[in-house]
Amino acid sequence: MKEINKEEFKKEIEDYVKVLFRKTIKEADQQQLFQAVSYAVKDFIVDQWMATHKTYEEKDVKTVYYLSMEFLMGRALGNMIINLKGNKEIKEAVEELGLDLDVIEDQEPDAALGNGGLGRLAACFLDSLSTLGYSAYGCGIRYKYGMFKQAIENGYQVEKPDDWLKDGNPFEIKRPEYAVEVKFGGYVAIRKDENGKDKFVQENYQSVRAVPYDMPIVGYQNNVVNTLRIWDAEAIDTFNLSSFDKGDYQKAVEQENLARTICEVLYPNDNHMAGKELRLKQQYFFVSASVQLAVAKYMENHDDIRKIHEKVCFQLNDTHPTVAVAELMRILMDQYSLEWDEAWAITKKTCAYTNHTIMAEALEKWPLELFSRLLPRIYQIVEEINRRFILEIQSAYPGDYGKVERMAIIYDGQVKMAHLAIVGSFSVNGVARLHTEILKNQELKDFYLMMPEKFNNKTNGITQRRFLLHGNPLLADWVTKKIGDEWITDLSHINNLAVYAEDELMYGIREYDANICLATEGEREYLYHIITENDSNASGNLMLGILVNAKIDYIVVRKEYTGAKAALNGGGCVEVGQTDNYILYYVNQEQLKEDLYHIYDSDWKTDAGICNVEDVMIKGLTQEQQFLFYGDGRLDEFNNDIGENRILCDGSEEFYSKEYGDYIVCKIDNQSQGITEQIMKKIESEERKKKPILLFLNRPLIRGEKSDRLLDWIEEGNSYIQAVYAENADESRKDMLTEKVFQCYITNNVAENALLVQVRGE
Repeated sequence: MKEINKEEFKKEIEDYVKVLFRKTIKEADQQQLFQAVSYAVKDFIVDQWMATHKTYEEKDVKTVYYLSMEFLMGRALGNMIINLKGNKEIKEAVEELGLDLDVIEDQEPDAALGNGGLGRLAACFLDSLSTLGYSAYGCGIRYKYGMFKQAIENGYQVEKPDDWLKDGNPFEIKRPEYAVEVKFGGYVAIRKDENGKDKFVQENYQSVRAVPYDMPIVGYQNNVVNTLRIWDAEAIDTFNLSSFDKGDYQKAVEQENLARTICEVLYPNDNHMAGKELRLKQQYFFVSASVQLAVAKYMENHDDIRKIHEKVCFQLNDTHPTVAVAELMRILMDQYSLEWDEAWAITKKTCAYTNHTIMAEALEKWPLELFSRLLPRIYQIVEEINRRFILEIQSAYPGDYGKVERMAIIYDGQVKMAHLAIVGSFSVNGVARLHTEILKNQELKDFYLMMPEKFNNKTNGITQRRFLLHGNPLLADWVTKKIGDEWITDLSHINNLAVYAEDELMYGIREYDANICLATEGEREYLYHIITENDSNASGNLMLGILVNAKIDYIVVRKEYTGAKAALNGGGCVEVGQTDNYILYYVNQEQLKEDLYHIYDSDWKTDAGICNVEDVMIKGLTQEQQFLFYGDGRLDEFNNDIGENRILCDGSEEFYSKEYGDYIVCKIDNQSQGITEQIMKKIESEERKKKPILLFLNRPLIRGEKSDRLLDWIEEGNSYIQAVYAENADESRKDMLTEKVFQCYITNNVAENALLVQVRGE
């Protein structure tokens, strides 16, 4: 994957300022600088974008098309920079040009593609799908003005168009090669095909050309870029010269006006029939275009339309895109000649529905006259779906006409879109646990009782990357220092902050937090790790000794740490409070000292003496690293910044290696077989990298114990091995194998079972 070169990136910004505006950096205004920086960022993203979709095609992955009337994306530039792996280089490049990145980001208008929670949820879904590496398209409308911008004039609110595109959108790419036709009105004629089969043909219709614009959705530092595809409407015949010459100026631009109105605003006023008609046109416009293109894309690489559900899913975000159910049926039957039952089975396995409201009056309905007039073929299909579904209801609940009234898709002169979505989908989800339960037990109870397998819950959420990492970087840094950075891609880790919550234990936790640092400084840090992360293997007396040495008055432990609790209770510590997950103990220092001196006959070891600490110097090393080597052969990588570690190998692997930039760490299990020929070949392979090697062994290198060849190699000075660490010795000591290479021994004694190796720069 292409890496960001800071100097090249700066030149790109300068070039875009020159090419786009015929100016220098110093002459350009802030909006022009925003455009130049955005185009430079997009240049870098495009390579990842193309690579992502190439990978999807090669692996033939399943793709979700997230259909939504709204995508409240927010400003794109800052979010993209945060998500890119080269975000540091981008920020530095901008600053070195003398520019303020915060000021530049502020020049970007909010994309007027959404309005509220529905749109923000959709935007966060796209961000999350990219970060998780799922193949996905967001599909919506390229609104010219969104809803409106609010202004106060003469003490009154007035609404004005939100002209967010007046300076252009640097992140979008127009894709006219993927344009499709969308038809409205007319009538459906039945014709015979070459095989004598009935063929439904829409005639005397009006149509527009749906043209997609693609915007990148960048995953968090994983080189994945998905697509938000928003559709613009263009006239198929832009200008009728004949009508114009005859003086019928309205007729001359009729097609262009039809196209223009579809994408002007989000949620046009529907208090009148013209507004209702425009809304329905909008919904069918983007749904038909998206489904048509998705089917065409699938058929480019597949030859069986009957298996489309295996590679395509249409996620209906609320009822607005519900016509996708009937549109997919239309394509399967009218274009691919499938019979009804086969097409219906495929459709039900391809569509999924997200419900956003518990109010029956808010579930979208369309007047029958409007729906049938504007979408005649779609209405025919919906009518047949409704007829067959009513038969299913009557079969399941004979004589219960109330069920038909409550569940029918077409009833009382209306087409009920939520009912169509439920019947035509394999999954129906609410957006909160309570919401889903209300749907199941109240508003959609009849549907739940008839098809319970469809109903599930997906709780709404917003991405922590935009609203914490980008929105509040100081707070994000504090969180990372406390619990690590896993929360950035897995928000469940944020639960680790629970110990810092305000409750009855907060005083004691603060006291503990302030004093525990005494046990995590210098040579003591690994001991704190042993207590907190490896309770089952920790010596109770060791823990108590640390509490005394560090003069800790309070300690918090998790309830499941039974060994720690037993040691504390047995050592005279007093429980002073608890939460759902933690217990706070007061440490009785005098009692502990007395108990420990008695156990060790007044000669018990200090915390620093219980485990050895060894330094190893690497020439040119700039970043220090620490490792924990245990008596059972386990090797851990220790993170000094957050006081935690992760297991590199558990001691059972025959050969393990990891490169740390300037040096290599190798762990070998030579307990039973010694240094075999196979292991020697692997060591030689690492040696060819010509970097210092730190070697960890289950058994020391001893002459006559299947180690001779490696010892000869080290003693002859032909090896890059700089230090050897070995467990299973009778005592802890350190010997020199050569003038420069030492072998450090660790015992398998319970009280002396850890070695802290600190790699430092020379």
